Amino acid sequence: MCGRVIQSSEPLAFAIVDGMDVRDSRLHNHPPRWNAAPSQELLVIRRNHKSGEVSLDPLRWGLIPNWCNDPQGGRKPINAECETVHTLPTFRDAYRSRRCILPVDVCIPQIPSAWPEGPNRAIILPMRALLNLIRWMLLGLVRSRTSIEAENVALRHQLSVLCRSATKRPVLRMSDRLVFILLYRLAPPILNAVTIMRPETIVRWHRAGFRSFWRWKSRRRAGRPSVAPEIRRLIREMSLANPLWGAPRIHGELLKLGIDVGQTSVAKSMARRRRPPSQGWRTFLLNHADGIASIDLFVVPTISFRSLYGLLVLGHGRRRILSLAATVHPTAEWVAQQVTEACGWDVAPQYLIRDRDRAYGDAFTRRIRAMGIRDRPTAPRSPWQNGYAERLIGSIRRECLDHVIVFCERHLRHVLRSYAEYYNAARRIFP
Repeated sequence: MCGRVIQSSEPLAFAIVDGMDVRDSRLHNHPPRWNAAPSQELLVIRRNHKSGEVSLDPLRWGLIPNWCNDPQGGRKPINAECETVHTLPTFRDAYRSRRCILPVDVCIPQIPSAWPEGPNRAIILPMRALLNLIRWMLLGLVRSRTSIEAENVALRHQLSVLCRSATKRPVLRMSDRLVFILLYRLAPPILNAVTIMRPETIVRWHRAGFRSFWRWKSRRRAGRPSVAPEIRRLIREMSLANPLWGAPRIHGELLKLGIDVGQTSVAKSMARRRRPPSQGWRTFLLNHADGIASIDLFVVPTISFRSLYGLLVLGHGRRRILSLAATVHPTAEWVAQQVTEACGWDVAPQYLIRDRDRAYGDAFTRRIRAMGIRDRPTAPRSPWQNGYAERLIGSIRRECLDHVIVFCERHLRHVLRSYAEYYNAARRIFP
């Protein structure tokens, strides 16, 4: 029940109480209620299910469910429908064992709202808010600037008060979000005036709407008609019977038969033949590793804070150090001489990988061209293209030079020669 009731000390109430033989009648001492509303105390007639006695007791209008741990907190239901009161978990137990009689004079039901209930209400209320917004926007075109600024200040202060006193997040409908998105599209600085939500929320809504719009624009429409299974079977049989025919030839033969089908559809329906497996890139590089060498320079500081330069020449076939030299001035002639000594009487590699250091000048390029070596410089700022040499230089630093203080060029040359002997004898990855 939802509404208002009147409970007074009238003869009708006395007759109800006397007719039911209620003990300890409190109807004489209870003040009359002329406009009793939910959550107020009223006198009810109830029976004790253990002793069977009928008594008149004051109870508060509202139901406390049996699972409620805090009777003082939370909202309490005040009405129920007679069709579902015996099935809903909230009222089921109370309806079976804790029913009572409420003697009243008049019951005033709640007046229904002028706005419709159900699905139409969910449509009409947002439309009403949108129309009010459009009305205020039109009125703002003819109002003075002073009144508009004063109204903005008042609205901002009201928002500050509401945000300070609100305990829950505001519930926004889809129409509210569309209004904020349109305002953000027209004037992005409105993000500074938003108080009931974060500006990032409006930006996220805008981006979600952008994605949804272009997803709708890019939706898949009706494409080309599908090929009949009989035609696909015919194309497969023609491709198996004529291995040398490609898609253009089969497409032409089908057109001669009066079958109108695209060449792309023919190519998709042809039988796939298993070709012999080809070697991968790793196998290809390993097959040509014997004819590839790499060269690189690295800097070594001395005890006197001078800079010495080391030169590494590495063969990719067995990852063997061909030369590991040191100098103070790495000129093009010196680098070319080191490459010549690294090859010696052995067969020179076919390719030489290097970076674009200025130490590899004209004298160097002429020498390796005369030796029949093809120069392959890497791209600018791409040390990963000379990965074998770079990784070996890192190993030299971590395993040798980081544990030794170099005194001079002669000392560095001795240390590098010792490491090259150790690396070629016991440290190499390949045998």
